[in-house]
Amino acid sequence: MLEMKTIGLEEAKAAADAAIKANPLGERPIAVAVVSLTGELIYFIRQNGAATVETRGAINKAYTAAIWKSFTGDLLEMLKRRGRDFAWYGGDPQRETVLPGGAPIKTADGIVVGAIGVSGKRGEDGKDTIKDTELAAIGAKAALGC
Repeated sequence: MLEMKTIGLEEAKAAADAAIKANPLGERPIAVAVVSLTGELIYFIRQNGAATVETRGAINKAYTAAIWKSFTGDLLEMLKRRGRDFAWYGGDPQRETVLPGGAPIKTADGIVVGAIGVSGKRGEDGKDTIKDTELAAIGAKAALGC
């Protein structure tokens, strides 16, 4: 029988709480989603004032990071190198994204057990001192107490 490890609610909350805490006060608010190994939503939180579009962005980033077992920001280059897109792999273009801000959550021995997605810190206008990718990495690390 195959046995798979995945995160639970406690680890999901720890990841999201760490990302929220790392977002500097007074900067753009964020949305954070944490998913299981298979990309199913476990926990979601959105700071007051976060744009509605950030909700879907965070969920999609987390989903993509879980099923691809990769940071979402790294996927565009990989797809370009292979001359492919998500559809070629049978992916879901409504759920998968190459936008930065999705990070896999890994055990100490490198096994992906979930993922986190952060959306809202675009960084293009210089007002954000931290980006989605950095907040997602902080959350991923906090999930398992690493």
